[in-house]
Amino acid sequence: MPLAPSSARRVFSLLSTIMRWAARDKLISSNPCLQGRDGIRLPTVTRPKLQSWTPETVAKMRAELPPRWQAMTDAGTGTGARQSELFALAVGNIDFLRRRVHIRVQIKIVGGRLVFAAPKSKAERSVPLARQTGAALAAHLQLFPAAEVTLPWHEPGTRRHGKPHTAKLLFTTDDGYALNRNGFNRVWRDARKAARLGDDRANGCHMLRHVFASTLVSRGIDPRTVAEYMGHTDGGALVLKTYSHLMPDAEDRARRALEEALGAASEPAIDRPPQDGGEIR
Repeated sequence: MPLAPSSARRVFSLLSTIMRWAARDKLISSNPCLQGRDGIRLPTVTRPKLQSWTPETVAKMRAELPPRWQAMTDAGTGTGARQSELFALAVGNIDFLRRRVHIRVQIKIVGGRLVFAAPKSKAERSVPLARQTGAALAAHLQLFPAAEVTLPWHEPGTRRHGKPHTAKLLFTTDDGYALNRNGFNRVWRDARKAARLGDDRANGCHMLRHVFASTLVSRGIDPRTVAEYMGHTDGGALVLKTYSHLMPDAEDRARRALEEALGAASEPAIDRPPQDGGEIR
């Protein structure tokens, strides 16, 4: 199949599961999806090292967006929020005094309609608010006051599902409606083209989140803390996998750590020949 290696592996995994159960139910004699030396060999997935945008590129992209949404680049690179979480960023979730942003809600499309919902994996979190980011968001609110938006709350299996939820959002349409990712992504593509950036998914709105993570990792913030700020629930494994090449002076720091630890131990004794010509022990 004309698929990328990672997509081919996902398709094969599903097919193999179907065949395994078919063999168990005696519908086929054996599972043909056997891997190994004499079986099927799956393509190798190679992941290129992530190249994050520079501050100059972020500024260029910001300038090409419509004024109403320019501050979204500041919010994205300053909080690491996902696009759906940026759409749901409310004034009540920004603590300008204590300089923190609380990520508690996202806007999703469910059944063709916009809804409020808890963040992915229900990973609510608080992120430090940099002075520059806070100033950019405050300036945005002066130009474009927050709009009150009411949408159904999406939480299947509970009494909260479908109940109206209202929030004063920072980023909306000109008419004060919630943003739809399909419409916004067209605006993003136009701005990306005007900024002369690559027309691919690597330069999508998700790049703002990469800039946030890359900034923290490259300045020595530990992966577990970065993962918590980004709403990951894997303890930092994905951050390490994606951004470890950006960690500063990792080899030098490892060398110094070893030298400091080993230096605490006494120097090993070395047997030397006796001065009187006696037997060497």
